[in-house]
Amino acid sequence: MESLRLEEYTLGHLMTEGHRAEYRFSPQLVAILCKADANENMDICLELTKLDDVDDDYTEHYNMPEDSEHILVTEWCSIEESNEPGVWSIFMFRDPVTKSTRMIGWICDGHGYPYLRKII
Repeated sequence: MESLRLEEYTLGHLMTEGHRAEYRFSPQLVAILCKADANENMDICLELTKLDDVDDDYTEHYNMPEDSEHILVTEWCSIEESNEPGVWSIFMFRDPVTKSTRMIGWICDGHGYPYLRKII
């Protein structure tokens, strides 16, 4: 599937195409995702880069052990390698505070810096 702008993906894409995976995200990572806004003029998500600096490898926040405090998250991506530059991932989860459904778009630039955009 070709890489589209975030606005061009439909529910049909999410239901029938691409790659889906289930994760157990840390509460810290979900709290950062919940702060994303719908602004099209996205900036680097400095909180994610700080999480990386503090923990040295924030990827451990993606797959928490089953017996730890975690939030279940479904990731959809048009390709299996979701951290490729310029490829959108969409994370879907229940906000632990408001209990509402969240959908957050995540994309990395060529240097690996993450950008977030709120969908729902």
